[in-house]
Amino acid sequence: MKNVTGLLLILSCSSFTLPTGTAELTRADRDFIVKYYTESRDNVLKTVKGLTPEQANFKPAEDKWSVNSCLEHIILSENLLWGMVDESLKKPADPSRHEEVKVTDENILTGIPDRTNKVKTFDALVPKGTYPTLASVTKAFRDVRNDHINFLKKTPDDLRNHYVETQFMGTIESYQMLLFIAAHSKRHLKQIEEIIANPNFPKK
Repeated sequence: MKNVTGLLLILSCSSFTLPTGTAELTRADRDFIVKYYTESRDNVLKTVKGLTPEQANFKPAEDKWSVNSCLEHIILSENLLWGMVDESLKKPADPSRHEEVKVTDENILTGIPDRTNKVKTFDALVPKGTYPTLASVTKAFRDVRNDHINFLKKTPDDLRNHYVETQFMGTIESYQMLLFIAAHSKRHLKQIEEIIANPNFPKK
Protein backbone atom coordinates (compact mmCIF):
# COMPACT_ATOMS: atom_id res chain seq x y z
CA MET A 1 0.00 0.00 0.00
CA LYS A 2 3.00 2.28 0.48
CA ASN A 3 3.53 2.05 -3.27
CA VAL A 4 -0.07 3.12 -3.86
CA THR A 5 0.40 6.33 -1.89
CA GLY A 6 3.73 6.83 -3.66
CA LEU A 7 2.01 7.83 -6.89
CA LEU A 8 0.71 10.86 -5.08
CA LEU A 9 4.18 12.01 -4.32
CA ILE A 10 5.63 12.14 -7.77
CA LEU A 11 2.45 12.88 -8.84
CA SER A 12 -14.44 -5.32 -12.20
CA CYS A 13 -17.57 -3.59 -13.11
CA SER A 14 -19.72 -4.25 -16.17
CA SER A 15 -20.91 -1.45 -18.41
CA PHE A 16 -24.13 -0.84 -20.24
CA THR A 17 -23.73 -0.97 -24.03
CA LEU A 18 -25.57 1.77 -25.84
CA PRO A 19 -27.12 1.41 -29.29
CA THR A 20 -24.42 3.69 -30.71
CA GLY A 21 -21.73 1.12 -29.85
CA THR A 22 -20.27 3.27 -27.06
CA ALA A 23 -20.56 2.45 -23.37
CA GLU A 24 -20.89 4.40 -20.18
CA LEU A 25 -20.64 3.95 -16.44
CA THR A 26 -23.11 1.79 -14.59
CA ARG A 27 -25.60 3.73 -12.49
CA ALA A 28 -23.96 2.37 -9.34
CA ASP A 29 -20.49 3.56 -10.36
CA ARG A 30 -21.76 6.98 -11.38
CA ASP A 31 -23.81 7.46 -8.21
CA PHE A 32 -20.93 6.35 -6.01
CA ILE A 33 -18.30 8.62 -7.49
CA VAL A 34 -20.58 11.67 -7.62
CA LYS A 35 -21.44 11.14 -3.96
CA TYR A 36 -17.78 10.58 -3.06
CA TYR A 37 -16.70 13.80 -4.79
CA THR A 38 -19.56 15.78 -3.28
CA GLU A 39 -19.07 14.55 0.28
CA SER A 40 -15.30 15.04 0.20
CA ARG A 41 -15.80 18.57 -1.14
CA ASP A 42 -18.33 19.42 1.54
CA ASN A 43 -16.19 17.99 4.33
CA VAL A 44 -13.20 20.09 3.30
CA LEU A 45 -15.25 23.27 3.06
CA LYS A 46 -17.04 22.63 6.35
CA THR A 47 -13.76 22.04 8.19
CA VAL A 48 -12.11 25.29 7.06
CA LYS A 49 -15.19 27.50 7.19
CA GLY A 50 -14.82 30.48 9.48
CA LEU A 51 -11.08 30.21 10.03
CA THR A 52 -9.37 33.57 10.54
CA PRO A 53 -6.39 34.63 8.41
CA GLU A 54 -4.09 33.81 11.32
CA GLN A 55 -5.58 30.34 11.63
CA ALA A 56 -5.56 29.67 7.89
CA ASN A 57 -1.88 30.63 7.62
CA PHE A 58 -0.67 28.96 10.81
CA LYS A 59 2.17 26.45 10.31
CA PRO A 60 2.91 23.90 13.04
CA ALA A 61 6.59 24.32 12.12
CA GLU A 62 8.61 26.31 9.60
CA ASP A 63 8.84 23.34 7.23
CA LYS A 64 5.17 22.36 7.59
CA TRP A 65 2.14 23.44 5.59
CA SER A 66 -0.68 25.70 6.65
CA VAL A 67 -4.38 25.10 5.99
CA ASN A 68 -4.13 27.42 2.99
CA SER A 69 -1.13 25.44 1.71
CA CYS A 70 -2.99 22.15 2.01
CA LEU A 71 -5.91 23.55 0.05
CA GLU A 72 -3.65 24.85 -2.71
CA HIS A 73 -1.95 21.45 -2.89
CA ILE A 74 -5.34 19.74 -3.27
CA ILE A 75 -6.16 22.05 -6.18
CA LEU A 76 -2.79 21.53 -7.89
CA SER A 77 -3.06 17.77 -7.53
CA GLU A 78 -6.66 17.60 -8.68
CA ASN A 79 -5.87 19.54 -11.84
CA LEU A 80 -2.74 17.51 -12.64
CA LEU A 81 -4.35 14.11 -12.08
CA TRP A 82 -7.50 15.13 -13.91
CA GLY A 83 -5.31 16.03 -16.87
CA MET A 84 -4.03 12.44 -16.90
CA VAL A 85 -7.59 11.18 -17.07
CA ASP A 86 -8.44 13.65 -19.81
CA GLU A 87 -5.52 12.36 -21.88
CA SER A 88 -6.64 8.77 -21.34
CA LEU A 89 -10.07 9.53 -22.75
CA LYS A 90 -8.56 10.61 -26.07
CA LYS A 91 -7.77 6.95 -26.77
CA PRO A 92 -10.41 4.33 -27.60
CA ALA A 93 -11.92 2.30 -24.76
CA ASP A 94 -10.30 -1.14 -24.65
CA PRO A 95 -11.92 -3.84 -22.45
CA SER A 96 -9.20 -6.31 -23.48
CA ARG A 97 -6.65 -4.43 -21.34
CA HIS A 98 -8.60 -4.80 -18.14
CA GLU A 99 -6.53 -7.78 -16.99
CA GLU A 100 -3.56 -5.40 -16.69
CA VAL A 101 -5.26 -3.62 -13.77
CA LYS A 102 -4.00 -5.08 -10.49
CA VAL A 103 -5.26 -2.38 -8.09
CA THR A 104 -8.80 -2.49 -6.71
CA ASP A 105 -11.08 0.42 -5.96
CA GLU A 106 -10.80 -0.49 -2.29
CA ASN A 107 -6.99 -0.23 -2.42
CA ILE A 108 -7.40 3.38 -3.50
CA LEU A 109 -10.29 4.31 -1.23
CA THR A 110 -8.51 3.03 1.88
CA GLY A 111 -4.85 3.48 0.96
CA ILE A 112 -4.73 7.05 -0.32
CA PRO A 113 -6.39 8.76 2.68
CA ASP A 114 -4.12 6.80 5.05
CA ARG A 115 -1.48 9.19 6.41
CA THR A 116 0.55 6.49 8.16
CA ASN A 117 3.25 6.92 5.52
CA LYS A 118 4.08 10.61 5.13
CA VAL A 119 6.38 11.51 2.29
CA LYS A 120 7.41 14.74 0.62
CA THR A 121 5.52 15.64 -2.55
CA PHE A 122 7.27 16.59 -5.77
CA ASP A 123 7.94 20.17 -6.84
CA ALA A 124 5.02 20.65 -9.22
CA LEU A 125 2.57 20.09 -6.37
CA VAL A 126 4.30 22.18 -3.71
CA PRO A 127 2.07 25.13 -2.72
CA LYS A 128 3.47 28.48 -3.83
CA GLY A 129 1.05 30.89 -2.15
CA THR A 130 -0.98 31.43 -5.30
CA TYR A 131 -4.11 32.18 -3.28
CA PRO A 132 -3.56 34.98 -0.73
CA THR A 133 -6.68 34.37 1.33
CA LEU A 134 -8.76 31.49 2.61
CA ALA A 135 -11.72 32.85 0.65
CA SER A 136 -9.78 32.76 -2.63
CA VAL A 137 -8.40 29.27 -2.16
CA THR A 138 -11.72 27.77 -1.04
CA LYS A 139 -13.45 29.38 -4.02
CA ALA A 140 -10.84 27.89 -6.35
CA PHE A 141 -11.24 24.46 -4.77
CA ARG A 142 -15.04 24.66 -4.92
CA ASP A 143 -15.00 25.75 -8.56
CA VAL A 144 -12.62 22.99 -9.65
CA ARG A 145 -14.47 20.31 -7.75
CA ASN A 146 -17.89 21.48 -8.99
CA ASP A 147 -16.68 21.32 -12.59
CA HIS A 148 -15.51 17.77 -12.01
CA ILE A 149 -18.74 16.73 -10.32
CA ASN A 150 -20.71 18.10 -13.27
CA PHE A 151 -18.52 16.08 -15.64
CA LEU A 152 -19.07 12.90 -13.63
CA LYS A 153 -22.82 13.41 -13.64
CA LYS A 154 -22.97 13.70 -17.43
CA THR A 155 -20.03 11.99 -19.10
CA PRO A 156 -20.90 9.25 -21.61
CA ASP A 157 -17.32 7.92 -21.44
CA ASP A 158 -16.63 4.32 -20.48
CA LEU A 159 -14.28 5.23 -17.63
CA ARG A 160 -13.76 1.60 -16.60
CA ASN A 161 -12.20 0.74 -19.97
CA HIS A 162 -9.89 3.70 -20.40
CA TYR A 163 -6.59 3.54 -18.55
CA VAL A 164 -3.91 5.64 -16.91
CA GLU A 165 -0.32 4.42 -16.67
CA THR A 166 1.25 5.10 -13.27
CA GLN A 167 4.73 4.58 -11.92
CA PHE A 168 3.76 2.78 -8.72
CA MET A 169 0.37 1.21 -9.38
CA GLY A 170 0.93 0.19 -12.97
CA THR A 171 -2.10 0.36 -15.23
CA ILE A 172 -5.26 1.59 -13.53
CA GLU A 173 -8.70 2.46 -14.84
CA SER A 174 -9.47 6.09 -15.53
CA TYR A 175 -12.35 5.63 -13.10
CA GLN A 176 -9.85 4.56 -10.45
CA MET A 177 -7.71 7.63 -11.06
CA LEU A 178 -10.83 9.72 -10.51
CA LEU A 179 -11.38 7.91 -7.21
CA PHE A 180 -7.74 8.66 -6.40
CA ILE A 181 -8.34 12.40 -6.84
CA ALA A 182 -11.13 12.59 -4.28
CA ALA A 183 -9.34 10.16 -1.93
CA HIS A 184 -6.35 12.50 -2.09
CA SER A 185 -8.45 15.41 -0.87
CA LYS A 186 -9.57 13.21 2.04
CA ARG A 187 -5.92 12.54 2.82
CA HIS A 188 -5.17 16.22 3.10
CA LEU A 189 -8.36 16.95 4.99
CA LYS A 190 -6.82 14.75 7.69
CA GLN A 191 -3.72 16.90 7.50
CA ILE A 192 -5.84 20.04 7.91
CA GLU A 193 -7.51 18.49 10.94
CA GLU A 194 -4.07 17.74 12.40
CA ILE A 195 -3.08 21.40 11.95
CA ILE A 196 -6.24 22.63 13.64
CA ALA A 197 -5.69 20.20 16.51
CA ASN A 198 -2.15 21.48 17.11
CA PRO A 199 -1.86 22.95 20.64
CA ASN A 200 -0.32 26.13 19.19
CA PHE A 201 -3.12 26.68 16.67
CA PRO A 202 -4.36 30.28 17.10
CA LYS A 203 -7.54 30.65 19.13
CA LYS A 204 -8.80 33.18 16.62
